[in-house]
Amino acid sequence: MEPSDQDILDRVDSSCEQLGLDLHVSMNVSRRVPSEAPPQPSYVFRGHGAQVHSVLFLRQNLRLLTGDAEGWVVLWSTTTRRAVAVWRPHASAILGLDAWGDDKIITYVLHVNVSDVVKTS
Repeated sequence: MEPSDQDILDRVDSSCEQLGLDLHVSMNVSRRVPSEAPPQPSYVFRGHGAQVHSVLFLRQNLRLLTGDAEGWVVLWSTTTRRAVAVWRPHASAILGLDAWGDDKIITYVLHVNVSDVVKTS
């Protein structure tokens, strides 16, 4: 028979008391079933065919920039919730996005040079 949570806590308290430690452990666990469903999104931006890896808000949150696993970048208007521009700057996954000034965008990707990879057996 397994000890109850309270038995374990009592043992910890007792051991700490014997060692002269001022440590009091408490456990307040409630196993509630959620009465409500999780909140639903107010809007879903649909424009990528692959998983989105990076997200960046621009221009006081008026623009949203997203990059995906296939190298596509989408610039969204958050007011109209529509794509303003779509382009593919890389053939590999976009791992990060950043702004450079007010009018430039930086995309981060991982490039692996096949000739640098050493095959081991």
